[in-house]
Amino acid sequence: TFLNISPDGKTFTFNSNRTGYFEIWRCDSSGNNQQQLTYLKTHSGSPQWSPDGNKIAFDTRPYGNSDIFVVSRDGGAPMRITYDSRDESIPTWSCDGAWIYYAVMDQQESQVWKVSSNGGTPVRVTHTSGMQVLESPDGRVLYLSKQDAAYVWQCDRDGNNEKKLFQAIGCGWREWTIKNEGIYFLCRTTEDNYVHARLYNFQTGRIEELALLPILPDLFNPMPSFDRKWLYVSYKKDLTQSEIILVEYFQ
Repeated sequence: TFLNISPDGKTFTFNSNRTGYFEIWRCDSSGNNQQQLTYLKTHSGSPQWSPDGNKIAFDTRPYGNSDIFVVSRDGGAPMRITYDSRDESIPTWSCDGAWIYYAVMDQQESQVWKVSSNGGTPVRVTHTSGMQVLESPDGRVLYLSKQDAAYVWQCDRDGNNEKKLFQAIGCGWREWTIKNEGIYFLCRTTEDNYVHARLYNFQTGRIEELALLPILPDLFNPMPSFDRKWLYVSYKKDLTQSEIILVEYFQ
């Protein structure tokens, strides 16, 4: 289950295979009023709310390879955004909602591209490699992860001036997110047997310890609650099931 919280904190979107296929769903913040949004009968995932909370971008495979689609928060016919024969996945929105960033697998190396949220001609962003990209809250720079899952990187919006921002061992594309105050991420250390939930604080430039998590199979997708008191974290129980746990911050 890949969880994403709407900008107003009132609605969750997630993918679930309860119908036999991974489809995109939504529910309220208590987990009630669950509604299926897609009926594509294939593997759909990585749902991401648009900044205005009216749309959800996601990746799916109705034509074999993975493409990027957008669906209304109320469901309906999804709109196809990408048409490349390569696999395109992990969509994220620009702060103004005008662009959708996504990863493209090209000859065993992943690059980040972007396309208008209404569809159009894609534009390559990264020059070396990249998996997941998120814009800074002010839209001035990009933060990205790579396949080595060892650092979070920073670059200009055109992909230039790339540099390592901080080390985050084991922090892959599904293991970090951005909010106004900073970057929430999961990482491992060689010092203990825990997964560390941390915050890279934009204001101070320092890393803060939020919580220690047991080493469960494939922990991913840290998502802070709207009041910033809790952290939602997903973990994979087996090949077909995953669950979401709620972790309280250190006091």
